[in-house]
Amino acid sequence: MFSFANPFKALAKQSFGQYTDKHGKGVALQAKRRIGPGELIHAEEPLLEWPAILTDVLSKDFLLSSNRERNLQNGAKTLASLLATKKISKEVIKELKLLHGEPPIDDYRENSPSDSDSTSSLRSNEERNERVQELLPKLSRNAFTHVELKEGVEYGVTRVFKELSRANHSCRPNAVVEWDPVLLKGTLYALSEIQTAQDIEVDYLGNTKDTLQAGAERRKILLEQYGFVCTCPACGPAKGRIEEDDNRRIQAGHLLKKIQFDPIAEIRSLKQLTVTFDEDIEKQQTRLTEYIGLLVKLMLFDGKLKDAYETRAKYRVLSWKVSTVKEENPTVKRLKGCAQRPPCDYLCLAVEDYANAQRLSHRIHGTKHPESLRITQLHAELSHELDKHNSPWVPEWNVTS
Repeated sequence: MFSFANPFKALAKQSFGQYTDKHGKGVALQAKRRIGPGELIHAEEPLLEWPAILTDVLSKDFLLSSNRERNLQNGAKTLASLLATKKISKEVIKELKLLHGEPPIDDYRENSPSDSDSTSSLRSNEERNERVQELLPKLSRNAFTHVELKEGVEYGVTRVFKELSRANHSCRPNAVVEWDPVLLKGTLYALSEIQTAQDIEVDYLGNTKDTLQAGAERRKILLEQYGFVCTCPACGPAKGRIEEDDNRRIQAGHLLKKIQFDPIAEIRSLKQLTVTFDEDIEKQQTRLTEYIGLLVKLMLFDGKLKDAYETRAKYRVLSWKVSTVKEENPTVKRLKGCAQRPPCDYLCLAVEDYANAQRLSHRIHGTKHPESLRITQLHAELSHELDKHNSPWVPEWNVTS
């Protein structure tokens, strides 16, 4: 790998380049060499960022509403007032204008600063409002929103980047854009192998619910929000493969509604050890196993799969605790739920799931990201617990690729 002290310029030149997309989606990113899974393709500071709560101001529906002109003015003023303390340089304005999106609004060109002024920094709120108003459609189509944790509180931040925002969409992405709170940069990591001259593509949908639905619904969202018809491998043109992909996504979406991603962490009393409690744990693990299998077949090696592995690991830890209690308390052995194996078997399965979650986190975030460090620590703690039991059992499967 590379040194984090490196500004990534050499890496960027080696791994990807830009070209003009022929399908009307602007400038795209293309691999200049083979890029392996988990490889950092690029990292950069954002051109612009704002609280995600204002992202609705930039939405397509907002811009196309009946009160379009008033909304544009109010939206620009709201966003511009937030940026009042920031000095937006002429270089940033230039890069934002180069991003793909609708052209500047004609109604406001007359009142916009002259070309000579457009190269200077924004000096007043009025000037700032006009510039942001002109850029609203571009910001709408080129922004990434990430949920971050600060002092125990989750909050969302939306950012636009010079290079990362140029990656095109695919419903079967080979890369992912994330925010690294250590580097204070957006990162682009390869989720799967990317061949020379292959497009580097990310998932614009982001929301798991939107991703796990039929192609017709996904294309509708993409057309409304981004203005293009998706023709990725998951959307066309091979009809048979599209139907198979749709069926798997729909199945995964149905399972997602039934999966509880926040399992009980501790068993506080033997009263919880009921047949229903046992059966619920078994059902959740069965659903997660099917869900994981579908995500792998869909080639969605991103946060959805990582979260599924970690959740199943938590349920298997819970089964380990249940089976341990059963083994130590003959009075509850009559329960016929999921915890029927020896305790160490569940512990081994949980360790394997955490190992898969760790590998995926490294692929998505890199090894130094707080999320990767968190999962690595959980995997290490559980592995240490397993070592104390000296279990001879070894898992025979690993579905990540």
